[in-house]
Amino acid sequence: MKEVRLGDYITLVGGGTPSKKVDSFWNGDISWASVKDFKSDYISSTQDKITIEGVNNSATRIVPSGTLLIATRMAVGKVAFSQIDIAINQDLKAITCSNELSKRFLFYQLKSKSKYFERVSSGATVKGIKIGHILDLKIPLPPLPTQKKIAAILDAADKYRQLTKTIIEKYDQLAQALFLDMFGEYSEQELIPLKENITFSQGQQFPIEEQSLVPEEGYARFLRIVDFTQGDDFRYVPNENDKYYIQKDDIVIVRYGASAGFVGTNKEGVLANNLFKLKFNRNQFSHMFLFYTFMGKRFKSFVQKEAFGAAMPALSFKVMERFKILVPPINLQNQFTDRIQLIEQQKQQAQISLQKAEDLFNSLLQRAFKGELVS
Repeated sequence: MKEVRLGDYITLVGGGTPSKKVDSFWNGDISWASVKDFKSDYISSTQDKITIEGVNNSATRIVPSGTLLIATRMAVGKVAFSQIDIAINQDLKAITCSNELSKRFLFYQLKSKSKYFERVSSGATVKGIKIGHILDLKIPLPPLPTQKKIAAILDAADKYRQLTKTIIEKYDQLAQALFLDMFGEYSEQELIPLKENITFSQGQQFPIEEQSLVPEEGYARFLRIVDFTQGDDFRYVPNENDKYYIQKDDIVIVRYGASAGFVGTNKEGVLANNLFKLKFNRNQFSHMFLFYTFMGKRFKSFVQKEAFGAAMPALSFKVMERFKILVPPINLQNQFTDRIQLIEQQKQQAQISLQKAEDLFNSLLQRAFKGELVS
């Protein structure tokens, strides 16, 4: 399979952001995509919308439905297809392929290059890649009919994977419905600011050269944002301070970036500094009750309002302390936990199936570009 320079077969178009100081540029009917909309392989809606006036007075561009997009900052190298006509910001690039390159074949090619993009990315806090890192990328390029065969095989494997994910999502929806059924009716007076019951502690920063790819003596799993949102690129760091170590029944929240407000649990290791841990009285709060409180729409709305007004979305401890929560009797919280555990048992079986589906997909993905999938 011959190797070619990707830039000889694609063109890239960037976008921009209308001024947030001009109200008439925002809240229109044009979907405007940024990295925070890359929640799956397909973008069918966006968190933000702009007006045609915003388009005409900025560097943003509208690209048609079906366009392949790649992120060059924060979620570097992540790719997705637009399912609607969409305007893009400066952190995204729209890809147009030549007639010799299948768009879906390239989509899977780029997905297989995640480690490459992570390696070449740079930036102290927000990682980014240069256009040259995309254009100068060497990729194998079989004849177009072979590209389409490879893409079809990967599409089938991905469909199985996505169906399994859908089952897990149904269990998550069931858990949320149970939470609302038990705790959804309350008066505003029953809500108490977090600062009265919960404190926060930030994780620890480790330079990349201090992170190991394999476990070592005295090391523990390093829990970064990616470990909660994706979770297949393990890192290990020295475990020297219990202050930064979290247990599986701890709750953590992402502090800043496109994933600000993301809630995680059920992991053990040393917490990275772009997340913080909730510290609470376990005689007053059930771990699962708090977790589903922060998974709910009310907290998501709070985060959207408080964190996403600036160029870099961020949640400070001071902002978090203003969020109000319900404090129901602990016995009622424990009843909720017991019911959730039954749902979690079923969900765990689905997650085992998903892992098998992921392993199959990743195996096919690697074989595809070594010439081992089709003859």
